[in-house]
Amino acid sequence: MEFLKMNADNQRVQLKENGETYIKAFLHVIEKVQTDPKIVKYFALLLEGIVQDDTSKIQIFAKMQKNFKNKTDVIGILLHFLISSAGADSDVKDSISHLLAQVLATVGFKGFETVCKDFLIWVINAQQSKSLSTYGTTKSLMALLKIGEVLKQFAESGGLRKLVRILQDEGEDMQISYNVIACIWLLSFKPLSIPYFEDRKNEAIDVIIKTLQMFRREKIVRIVLHLFRNLANSEKCIEMMLDNDLLKEINNLINRHWVDKDIINNLEKLEKTLSDNYKVLNNFEKFKKQVTDGLLKWGPIHSDTFWSEHVKFCEDNDFEIVKKLIALLRDERPLNNAIACYDIGQFARFHPFGRNVLEKLGAKLYLLELMESQDSSVRENALISIQKYMISDWQQFSKQIFQSKYK
Repeated sequence: MEFLKMNADNQRVQLKENGETYIKAFLHVIEKVQTDPKIVKYFALLLEGIVQDDTSKIQIFAKMQKNFKNKTDVIGILLHFLISSAGADSDVKDSISHLLAQVLATVGFKGFETVCKDFLIWVINAQQSKSLSTYGTTKSLMALLKIGEVLKQFAESGGLRKLVRILQDEGEDMQISYNVIACIWLLSFKPLSIPYFEDRKNEAIDVIIKTLQMFRREKIVRIVLHLFRNLANSEKCIEMMLDNDLLKEINNLINRHWVDKDIINNLEKLEKTLSDNYKVLNNFEKFKKQVTDGLLKWGPIHSDTFWSEHVKFCEDNDFEIVKKLIALLRDERPLNNAIACYDIGQFARFHPFGRNVLEKLGAKLYLLELMESQDSSVRENALISIQKYMISDWQQFSKQIFQSKYK
């Protein structure tokens, strides 16, 4: 084919004049020559490259799909390849999936409702089964989530949590992090998504702040700032930003040199919003907040010093905070279980009637169950908590253990 022998500039000229003819021929190869992986890979990357080189070329694919008189079923060809080519190279599947997502985003939801919804499910499952790479998955989602109805489906099916998990697992890759945050940014435009950001158990805001701390590249900083500006209309989201020291991070970024005025503007506006809402919490308020939110984190408020100074505050509202700690022993997050075990042990140790209160509230049974946990940190903290619960003079007991071990 003469086209393949041309240099890039001449190829662009030919695509401008006869784009539909060439693209139709390349799609025909994808559809008919699946037995030769090298040829398929070449043309798959070529098709994606045509759109990457000039994003307006996606309109040719859309026009071909919508031309009812002389229709080429672009969507059907690409979708059939993805479904039927289980052993295809991951790069090929990534390219075809991304191209299909771009075509769907261009033709729109109307008339393609079923394929849009089904393809979203396929992309999510393909990432979990490793049929698509994480990079390919996030590229496809960046295009697919531009369709409002698909974005809604994704949000309501736990999409934010799925994206956060990718950041947690593969966030060291800057391009994957950018792709994921771009998807999260798209979610932030929809009011129906805001409650998912406000749910601390999704850990979206703290994980995104960690990503911002990890990368200082302008494109990451820019999109994170746009995302947080969208979330700044939610008091709960602002509160979580402050809890995770975003104000300190914003002030650090303000002191850097930025060429992009958009970044400077967003930094200044976020700094003002966060400063206006800043509130200093004392240590017990921080502890109470963690317990109430159901998201415990190791730190100074889980220590001997904290408990010796603040144990009396646990008596408020008929030991309400202790009851919430006990509830966290049954939480699904192992970290909550481990820290709650530790804190309950500290309460038993430092409060004069701690063991009696815990006995009345039935804490011992849950601690004993957690001693059989599969998580080693949970088992260890449950055991230590039970020891503190059962031994009246913990300090004397610890001293004896230390002396017998090191004498």
